[in-house]
Amino acid sequence: MTLVQFREYRDYAQNRQEANNAIMALLAGSQLANHVLHLTHGSEMQLSQIFPAVPHIKRFNLRTDRAQQFLGEAEEHLCAMAVPYILAIHEDLLMTTLKMLARDGHMTMRRADDAKSHNMHSTFESVTGHTLPAASVKQFHLLRFMRNCLIHAAGTANQALVGHIASLDAPTIQGWETLTGHPLMGSVTVGRKVSFKQGDLIASLAVTKRIAEECNSALVGKISRQTWADYVLREFQADGGNSQANDRLRKVKGIARFYYRALQLTEQELQDAIARA
Repeated sequence: MTLVQFREYRDYAQNRQEANNAIMALLAGSQLANHVLHLTHGSEMQLSQIFPAVPHIKRFNLRTDRAQQFLGEAEEHLCAMAVPYILAIHEDLLMTTLKMLARDGHMTMRRADDAKSHNMHSTFESVTGHTLPAASVKQFHLLRFMRNCLIHAAGTANQALVGHIASLDAPTIQGWETLTGHPLMGSVTVGRKVSFKQGDLIASLAVTKRIAEECNSALVGKISRQTWADYVLREFQADGGNSQANDRLRKVKGIARFYYRALQLTEQELQDAIARA
């Protein structure tokens, strides 16, 4: 799939990558710290006495055995914080695409602004006529319901989550279990604790990436070529855009070739964008 690397999409990809790197560093770091503490097994000293040069160590000033217990349980808590973060990055991109569609005249800006996480994908499909991968959207909503339980139900399953799980078809469940490496919570009942594992984090990254790429592909054919050409010029202007007239077209063509290659914008289309500006 060839993607249009417009500026907001590049920002999204960068934010995803930075979040992924930070989250994986924390997950690996907690296990690395746990491993290192094995070397101090049996010590009665506090961590601040053993590692006085470590910043903030006094906020985690425990004996080795107690510290290892916390570190061993850290994965679930880290994933519970990370999954909402990944979903938020994805939601921001979807809202951006809806506003792009509104600016191109396919919907009102008010409708774009009114979209929320529960209906943003269906709104996108309605406006573009492009069907997003159904299993991925259902898996996104599974993660969303899990997140909502964490934030609004003290981390316990509510009826919305239980009902959504019950509604999932076999391919969606199979895809989820392939991504996460563990069975779907089919036995979840209202009031039972919702736990987040590393597999859920992997699923959130994979599911949102697939949906984002499908949205990008749909925009290629829906957004007018005139508007795409204007976006190219906007990037040129945002990066300075003060070239002499005889050099301006060359630089605009370079941006189009490097970031907007999938569109194959013509020189005339880019010249027209310059003239409109």
